Amino acid sequence: MQTSLWGIARKAKQDDKYKFGNLYGMIDKEALYIAWKDIKKNSASGIDKETAEEFRKNLDENLETMLTELKSKKYKARLIKRVNIPKGDGKTRPLGLPVLRDKIIQRAAANILEAIYEQDFLKSSYGYRSKQEHKRQ
Repeated sequence: MQTSLWGIARKAKQDDKYKFGNLYGMIDKEALYIAWKDIKKNSASGIDKETAEEFRKNLDENLETMLTELKSKKYKARLIKRVNIPKGDGKTRPLGLPVLRDKIIQRAAANILEAIYEQDFLKSSYGYRSKQEHKRQ
């Protein structure tokens, strides 16, 4: 867990009445880099067709641009690419594919939310939690 997430988790544990605000404000370059490391690099690209391999070529610059757009509140989520996945019964199931940059920001925000809400869970509670999270407690 990155240092800033430890601080967020500590604050959430110490003061259960504390209200966290402005998640985007809590996202820094380290958070984006960790989110980048966490996402699946071989998943299908979104509507912009940008692959993880292409993004990696200018990783530092891409993350810096994303952070600047977030901090200035100019970042806009892209459209979701809709594809239909065949099911076993001959029918299809719709699937939405976000662009890579949206996936990174979503993961960074999810990491912050997990740091906050993990403090409220019991050690014995495992439903809908990552194995990594419940091992830390």
